[in-house]
Amino acid sequence: MARESAAAAAETTPAAAFNTSASVPGIVSSLAREYTANTPQRLKVIDTYMVFCVAVGIVQFVYCGLVGTFPYNAFLAGFGSAVACFVFAANLRMKTNPKNRAQFP
Repeated sequence: MARESAAAAAETTPAAAFNTSASVPGIVSSLAREYTANTPQRLKVIDTYMVFCVAVGIVQFVYCGLVGTFPYNAFLAGFGSAVACFVFAANLRMKTNPKNRAQFP
C-alpha cells in the first residue's frame, strides 16, 4: 500500500513531468513555445538586449584572442562594460517582471 502511494506521488512530481527520452529539438521547441506564449513583450525586449550584451562580450574576447592584447586596457574596459550592461539589464528584468511584484513593490 505504501509503495503504491509512493509511486503515485512520484508520478505527480515536477521531475516526472520531464521525459528523459525526449529529443533535444523537441525540448528546445517546447521551451521556445512557452517563452513566446508566456513572456510579456517588455521582458522580451530586455532579453534581446541581454543577448546583444553577451554577443558584444564574445566578439571582443575573440578579437582579443585573434589579434592580440596590445591595447589590453581598452579590451578590459570594453569587456567590463559589456558585463556591466548585462548585469544592469538582468536587474531591470527582475524588477519589471510581473511575477516579482511581491519582492519589488
